[in-house]
Amino acid sequence: MPIVTITSDFGTTDYYLAIVKGALLHLDPSLNIVDITHNIKNYDIVQGAFVLKNAYQSFPAGTIHILSVNNFYAAKRCFLAIRHDGH
Repeated sequence: MPIVTITSDFGTTDYYLAIVKGALLHLDPSLNIVDITHNIKNYDIVQGAFVLKNAYQSFPAGTIHILSVNNFYAAKRCFLAIRHDGH
């Protein structure tokens, strides 16, 4: 069962997080989705990177980590994929 973590500035008071999780589960219902946090300060990419940097090593190799901060309202969306330490 693949593991996917999510770190974001979404908060937990609306439907954005549910949309992301639903889309992931639609692609693969066997995913094990782990919430690291959704309380990153709005638009604080540095805080998001700090949290993920300190958390990712606790997960087994092959885990996919999603860091989503300040990406829904940007006029020009940019996404980045990195393979690091087996993650």
